[in-house]
This record gives sequence, structure tokens and C-alpha cells, in this order.
Amino acid sequence: MVAEGTPESLKSALRGDAIQIDIVEPDTLGKARLLVERMPGIGELHLDGATLRARVESGAAAVPAVLGVLDDAGIAVSSVTMSRPSLDDVYLRHTGRSFGTADRAEQERAA
Repeated sequence: MVAEGTPESLKSALRGDAIQIDIVEPDTLGKARLLVERMPGIGELHLDGATLRARVESGAAAVPAVLGVLDDAGIAVSSVTMSRPSLDDVYLRHTGRSFGTADRAEQERAA
């Protein structure tokens, strides 16, 4: 599938903010995903290594709520970021992986 349009039009098609949550223990990633995907206001949710990436209506409201749910479940978070839609988010929506993941896969194939 090829997405067409200007960078701004492609980014504006993604509603809301992106949040990225880095989980400390990889074995808790499945539980973290289940908890986060059940939360109200969580849109698209992708796993990328030990990172959960989600599209939310309001990052400012979602980040404290997500951190609270994960903390209550004993799931340690190493970092969390919030951003407006980027071209990496557009790529993620259309391919199911981030630029970084695609780059790593290409480097592994070349090696």
C-alpha cells in the first residue's frame, strides 16, 4: 500500500498524540499491552521490542493514567514520551513498524 499526500496531510490524518512507553522487563510486555489496550481513549497500539506505542486523543491526559495503571500492576517503565504525529507515525500506521525497526531489519538482512 502506498500512502500519498504532502507530509502535513499525511500527519493530519492521524488524530491525537502518540505516546511511547519503554518497559523495563520484557517479560511484562504482554501484560502491559493488555492493560493499556483496555484503557479508554487508547487508539492504535503497537509493540516494538520493549516499547509500547499508542495513539491517544490527549497525550497530556493519557500519560499519567497509563503510568498509574502500569504502576498499580507492578510493571516498571524506563521512559515515556509524547509527541504530535510524525512521518514515523504515518509509516508505522501503514506498515506496522517504525523506521528504526525497518532499518534494523534491513541491516540484519545485509549482514
